Amino acid sequence: MVVVDEHDAPGPDEATQVDEVDEHPIEAVVAIDEREVDAVTGTLYLASSSVLGGPAGAYEGALTDASGTSVVVRTPDGVHLTTPGADLLSRAVIVAMDQRWSLQIPP
Repeated sequence: MVVVDEHDAPGPDEATQVDEVDEHPIEAVVAIDEREVDAVTGTLYLASSSVLGGPAGAYEGALTDASGTSVVVRTPDGVHLTTPGADLLSRAVIVAMDQRWSLQIPP
């Protein structure tokens, strides 16, 4: 089983939902999720923020690709993925699965 965690830093419309008392609520949730998934044999955990986030997993609506071009990875609602965003995340899932279980999936 593969668990892709969608907990990343809040997007533009979600910023007011973050508990301001805790400076790192997302990191805490991600750590709990990762620990719980890792406790189950045969599972793989991947935080979407490791692929779609900026520095330290911060929310990003767009990322810079290898050529220096800005690529929009989230739709205007700040939650859903664009096609390029979904492509990035799905490729990361495939790579992680291949590394974990030696599936020898061609690139």
